[in-house]
Amino acid sequence: MNPHALDLDPDSRQALEFDALLRVVAEQAATAPGTDRVLALAPVHHPQRVREEHERVHEVREILAAEARLVSGGLPDPRPALAPLAVEGVALDPRQLRDLAAVARAASDLRRRLVVGDEASPSRLGELARRLPDLAAEARRVLGSVEPDGRLADEASAELARLRRGPGPCRRAPEPAPAPADAAAPG
Repeated sequence: MNPHALDLDPDSRQALEFDALLRVVAEQAATAPGTDRVLALAPVHHPQRVREEHERVHEVREILAAEARLVSGGLPDPRPALAPLAVEGVALDPRQLRDLAAVARAASDLRRRLVVGDEASPSRLGELARRLPDLAAEARRVLGSVEPDGRLADEASAELARLRRGPGPCRRAPEPAPAPADAAAPG
């Protein structure tokens, strides 16, 4: 629990329309986990923490005024793919792996956009963005190797591309199967 959060009773939350406000803000989230995080927010009462949050909101407003969105919409929900990763030896469905790669790419893009300027005086958003790992290269490899329907792309590996192209020059193509005996006899 956040030590700076103010625990409001239900009547106070309703009088302040706090939950209604959270729902309006949550509608702008680009991901399902983002929506859940917004809806779980609690009011903050510590003055320094309030100032920091206001600075972050100011930075977000400046970015949104110039770019319309921080993260593109339509990102897949990564949670179904994250749950199996907690079990050793469990393999992900390729579509789940692709979903994780799409979210990782978006996070890396966001990190790159927000971590700019002087390291000695980073922005509030830049401070948060530095915590994101840069997984752009890994995400690119997965997205280039797994088709949206979960099939491995021919480009996933040179060997796979060779096998899918068919028999090489030294190999014969398989003979066609003979027609069934009853299909050959005139009727």
